[in-house]
Amino acid sequence: MEQDNTKENDLPLMANIDTYCVQHYILDLMCDFSKNILSGSTTLFVNRVKSDPVKSHLENYILPIKKRKQVTTDQIITEKKQKNCSKVLKCSESNSNKLTDSLNSDNVFFDEEHSSFAQSEQYLKDCEETESSFATHDIPSNNEKTPYIPKLGTVGSTQINSSCSEEEILPTDITSNDKNVEEIIPSIGNQRNFMTAKDISKESTESMNSFTICHSEQKQFTKVLPGNSDINLQSVEGGSNQYNHSIFILDACDIIVSEVTLLPLLWCDKCQNKCFKECETGADSSAKREEFYRQCSLKIGKEMSFKNDKWSLRIFEKDPTEEFCLNSKFAIKIKYSTLAKGKSLKWVPDQDGNMCMFTCGHWINNRSLFPSQDHSEALSTWQAYVTVENIHTVIMTGDKEPLITNTENGKLCYFYQSTMLLPSSTLAIAVGQWQHATITHLMSTHQDSQQNQKWVPEFCASVHGSCSVNYSKTPVPCRVFAPRSLISKAESEFKSYLPKCLTKACSILGPYPFRRLDILITPSCFSCLGLTSPCVIFLSQSVLVGDGSFCNCLAHELCHSWFGLLIGPKDWTEEWMTEGFASFVEDIIHTDLIGLDELFELRAFLKYKLLSAELEHTDTSLQIMRPNREVPEEKKTNYIKNGMNPEKKCMQVHYLKGYFLLRYLAQIVGMEQFQDFLRVYVTKYHGQLVTSQDFLKLLFDVFPNLSEEGLSTTQICTEWLDGAGLPVPLLGYKIPTELSLISDVCNQVQLIEKHCAQRDSKPLKDFMDILNFKPVCQDQIVLFLELLLDVALPKNILDNIREKFDISCANPDIQHRWCELLIKNKYAKFYGDIKNFLLYHQAMSTYLYGEMVLSGTKKQTSIAKECFKELLPYMDEDLKEALSKMIFG
Repeated sequence: MEQDNTKENDLPLMANIDTYCVQHYILDLMCDFSKNILSGSTTLFVNRVKSDPVKSHLENYILPIKKRKQVTTDQIITEKKQKNCSKVLKCSESNSNKLTDSLNSDNVFFDEEHSSFAQSEQYLKDCEETESSFATHDIPSNNEKTPYIPKLGTVGSTQINSSCSEEEILPTDITSNDKNVEEIIPSIGNQRNFMTAKDISKESTESMNSFTICHSEQKQFTKVLPGNSDINLQSVEGGSNQYNHSIFILDACDIIVSEVTLLPLLWCDKCQNKCFKECETGADSSAKREEFYRQCSLKIGKEMSFKNDKWSLRIFEKDPTEEFCLNSKFAIKIKYSTLAKGKSLKWVPDQDGNMCMFTCGHWINNRSLFPSQDHSEALSTWQAYVTVENIHTVIMTGDKEPLITNTENGKLCYFYQSTMLLPSSTLAIAVGQWQHATITHLMSTHQDSQQNQKWVPEFCASVHGSCSVNYSKTPVPCRVFAPRSLISKAESEFKSYLPKCLTKACSILGPYPFRRLDILITPSCFSCLGLTSPCVIFLSQSVLVGDGSFCNCLAHELCHSWFGLLIGPKDWTEEWMTEGFASFVEDIIHTDLIGLDELFELRAFLKYKLLSAELEHTDTSLQIMRPNREVPEEKKTNYIKNGMNPEKKCMQVHYLKGYFLLRYLAQIVGMEQFQDFLRVYVTKYHGQLVTSQDFLKLLFDVFPNLSEEGLSTTQICTEWLDGAGLPVPLLGYKIPTELSLISDVCNQVQLIEKHCAQRDSKPLKDFMDILNFKPVCQDQIVLFLELLLDVALPKNILDNIREKFDISCANPDIQHRWCELLIKNKYAKFYGDIKNFLLYHQAMSTYLYGEMVLSGTKKQTSIAKECFKELLPYMDEDLKEALSKMIFG
């Protein structure tokens, strides 16, 4: 069945990255828990993209850093052709030792196209209906007075419900039903200023052909400054081709912008130009650029016109000046505040009842945190100043631990910066009254030197010396943050596992690509088991079991430091390139740390069972791992297909199909050889954006014998990436009963099946003799309960299973299977276990809600509704929508 209303589930990409490139952001924000908002400003340092976005990106970000020789476009093309024609390292299964040598080989080359960003059209022509909500702002002329402007954070905007035409006129009357609106700009007599918008500019009109300004009698909120009443976006064009790119568009959602200014750039004495200090080199170059950015952000600038709509912030001038329209570089400062309802941030109480805030990994990424170019190929650096009350701690993405200063009013200001080029969606922030513990044996006497000096591995220097990755040479300093009631438990859980996990991950994938690691135990409403950002990992409280048996979640998130951050997908719809890789390496790491070789196969079978079940209940359009395939540049869409589909929040198809594709390839070439290949892959593409084709091309270059065995990229794409359903190689998958970890479980299940078939109501003591299975790892219990789902169990067996395996204290995977057994067998005696699971393990409970409703049991449905209503106030919006459909239809 195909999806209905697919446009509503697509995430629009509004920023005009084909015209402008944000090089650096400065966030200067105040955290206000009385209103649940952040307020302040963000300053953007912007480069104009010339005719070739790839060349512009290279010139602005990569070439200047190491004073590389200036090259022309022809030279870049010539170099690229020469590199592409160079002999690529090949390695067969029989001669796998060459893989290790290749890590420092010049044959592993830098492909410039993966450091670029692609041209993009506007999403508006596909989403006319979403453009009905906005606020329009004009700049007054110098000879007219400006009326009272509301305080930052007090003005909201509401949806416009209208179907007017483009020619309709927008009055400045202000009426609003938004509860967040505390102050309204006073009306100025009977005078009205009017604004029309039929065209914008030649380029913008082509890409935004359905853009309209609509009139609503009662629900519109507009903030207009008097003067220049005839201003319209069409006038930006000015009748001259030189101003065709004078509208700067950013992705933004649910923020209130009060002012936008064009800042003067400082004159550089070194290069005798207005620059962003790219000319600086040496050990202190980063500090010099940081200071330059900060000084620029404090300057007083020229006010700009801007317009806020549902998905974007558009910045422009009535009379475009040379500084804004013609200069290749400029700086824009945006004063704004977030909204409490913004979906990028969660404002909730932690486990101790203290209010906290954190980025929750919503589909809209950070668009309601700050205006940005939210595109996989728009890479930038940033620095942030976050002011909080002195009882709060700020955890944030950044190269180093924060610099904390006292403000004049007794608050604390946390300063973080990131010098690695990354998409704006990867920035994470959390503020709360947390305690922290240091994983002490990871600390090093060399930590200070590591924090202040950049280490460039040999393989990185030999490939592209201007790489922005901040690798760790010495052991990585790690801290764990949690509410006071959980900090001891968190420290105990990770103190042994985390150091070993990092060591194993680095042995497979290479040096850790960041200088530090902070782990935060999030509030119970966190809808994921984990979420990884540069230097920061958010984990669900479900991970804190006490025996480390659920720490594979930590291993998975740690793997995202390489797959997702160090190497990112060029196309966000190819999630398997992050989730599939992380799931595969997660099991390699976890199996090694547990010390049971057979565990890898046992976990693979559990994943197979899960994948088979998910494919039966998942829309076919969501089962395809490469929905865009090889889309030509000119046909690329301005949206992420199914980027906001709430069903995706509840599915793991991309994780599992990606995992089994990598496992399939590893079985063909050999596991040891495939792990070595993953190191080559990470080395070649580190700091870059990749596609499925890039991965497969390298695979066949390194293992040419795959072609000889009849495999091809086309075959792999057809069977694994471009189609729905179970891939052909998995159709004959069978449980490997020859392994003792699995055979012991199977034998126990067979005894129980025999007992149930005889319908023998044996006394409790006799049955306990039958239940003699002694698991050596927790995953065996998971498999045991999984297999029992196919057996109709009497109540006395369920009683004995709960007692023998101490289910109430077991890890969440075991408890989840146990709840499934209770639902299937309708055993009301232990329905309390189901309720406790739904309330405590919210990130894992979605499937159970559906099973309870489908069971047809009134009591189970009642529990589902009761738990849903109790969790509703702080539940993730997408999860809320998905569960509401399940429970109430």
